[in-house]
Amino acid sequence: MADIVYAMSLEALNGNTSPLDPDLYELRNFKGQKESLKNVTKLLKGSMIYEPDWKKPVQDPLSFRGSVQVNGALRDAYKYATDLFTIQLNSAEDNPCLILEKDKLISCSNYEPISWILGAENLGIALSHLSKNSCFRIIKLANPNFTRLPRCLSPKDNVQGFVETQKVFTSLDAEIRHLSNPSTADYYSLAGEIEDHANNTIYVVEKLKRIVDNMLYIFAIELMHTAQAIDLRTDWILGEGTQKVYKKIREVLSFYSEDRPIYKDIKTMYNLIKSDEFLKNILD
Repeated sequence: MADIVYAMSLEALNGNTSPLDPDLYELRNFKGQKESLKNVTKLLKGSMIYEPDWKKPVQDPLSFRGSVQVNGALRDAYKYATDLFTIQLNSAEDNPCLILEKDKLISCSNYEPISWILGAENLGIALSHLSKNSCFRIIKLANPNFTRLPRCLSPKDNVQGFVETQKVFTSLDAEIRHLSNPSTADYYSLAGEIEDHANNTIYVVEKLKRIVDNMLYIFAIELMHTAQAIDLRTDWILGEGTQKVYKKIREVLSFYSEDRPIYKDIKTMYNLIKSDEFLKNILD
């Protein structure tokens, strides 16, 4: 999902594609980055974005230039967390622990979830970076100094465009930033001071769920901006993958030719990207 949204934003910006040079990613062997690069390159295949344009800046803002790195870091964090959680799910965690083949009954702390819950905390921090990156891209897409399009992607002077979305996505990001603060170390010595270590496991998982949900709303707003910007770039030719994404957006949301209640469109877009249908066939 993150790679899809980034590719759409790069199209909307008519961004510089030099950071997508595969030779760069051979210099540092981060697997998540390489996978993200592969996805973004596939999505943009055939796009006008690769055509020479002397008006493009040498370097785009880091929220565009470094998105493969941020997305890749999230991918690595997700793999780390899921690998540890898989070990937890497929392991015995009893206390006392009964090992029949060795006739042992052992008092222990084998249920301790610290390994995998730290992975979940790390994933929350990675998602916070993703959220901030997305928000800064949205801000840039509304700024004519970066897009050379009308302010807030307004089609005409008497239409506000997307100005009202800014308070929405920034408040969602502020909540994500708060929720990404680690909480596993916030515990007390309980049960007669025998239980003097804990992890707040349930709270950490609930935080992560809320972060992901907020992130989907932010992505929904970013995709709304990208489709509008692409429409304002008349005769723009999209990539093979980004064209599929654009079509799915326009099946549920029309071009903003006049102001209308924006919250309904945000919810519509959120429901679209949350559905199983959205990701189907995009990277095929």
